Amino acid sequence: MIREDHVRFCEGPRVQLPRPTHPDFRLRLYWEQFRLIILPVPPLDEQRRIADAAQREINYAAQVAAKVSASLERLKERRAALITAAVTGQIEVRAKTAAGKSKPDRAMFRVIVGAEIIHRTRIAQNSGG
Repeated sequence: MIREDHVRFCEGPRVQLPRPTHPDFRLRLYWEQFRLIILPVPPLDEQRRIADAAQREINYAAQVAAKVSASLERLKERRAALITAAVTGQIEVRAKTAAGKSKPDRAMFRVIVGAEIIHRTRIAQNSGG
């Protein structure tokens, strides 16, 4: 909701757009009409507060993404070491799995899912999608 006391309006005539008369009706907006559209603009200090808050959120997301990335790298290294140890016989795989069923680590699952979401979001942003 936009409060009137926090919004400035540009002075100028208002544009009345025609109503659709046919299902395939499409509006075309030319510069002469477009430049007359009035948009609400918050005061400059409010714009600064919004931009600062957005930048803080972006910085926080970047920090989280960096931590997730670092965690993923460590997990890849640990996975490779575990596979190597299992293949070379340094650990007994059957004995470890038969000894007891482990509970899934929900926190680690959340980290991995979060990392995948961030990864896919970055790919989508970089590809323009």
